[in-house]
Amino acid sequence: MTTGYHPLVKRLLDGELSLAELPPELRAEGEEALRLVGAADRAPVALSSALEERVMAAVRRHAASPGIRAWRWLNTPRDVELRLRYARGRCGPAPLRRQRPWPCCSGAPRQSRCPRAGARRHA
Repeated sequence: MTTGYHPLVKRLLDGELSLAELPPELRAEGEEALRLVGAADRAPVALSSALEERVMAAVRRHAASPGIRAWRWLNTPRDVELRLRYARGRCGPAPLRRQRPWPCCSGAPRQSRCPRAGARRHA
């Protein structure tokens, strides 16, 4: 069972306080915490190079997999904005068109401002 230590006892374990600086009611808890931490093996952990190579190979394989990248891309949430606009003029159905925006679209001679200037030839 793990118990949470008082913040002053944590400062003792961090080396910020000494045991003598703790209040008398926390000294017993501080001594117990020091005893438990002192019993822990503090030798540096060295993993074998074979284990490191296996782990790194799995990481590289996971990162390089095109299937996983595609799956992540497909499952990534995205914001979708949908705008529905009725375009009046030459884009709408014939009965709904009220006026033609450019004279060249109505059969008049071409003008330079017309977006469809090269689309038709006038005689």
